[in-house]
Amino acid sequence: MVDILEGKQIYVSFVTELELYGFRKLTPEEKQKIDAILASCTVIDINAGIKSKTIEVRQNHRLKLPDSLIAGQQFILICLL
Repeated sequence: MVDILEGKQIYVSFVTELELYGFRKLTPEEKQKIDAILASCTVIDINAGIKSKTIEVRQNHRLKLPDSLIAGQQFILICLL
């Protein structure tokens, strides 16, 4: 990880995880790098509270679903993703 992030708790949305692993031409080397990065992060999965907040965000703002999910997580978990 970058030196500025050393010693910090890093949170990553499951949406980001899906986007990283979902790249069609992902090489084994790239997958290993993603694995290494995500191993040092806390991946935030979806739960009922995040679903509810995501729906609220999506209904009230012009955001795409992935952005609404990340915003919903941020509101519920009170952390920067």
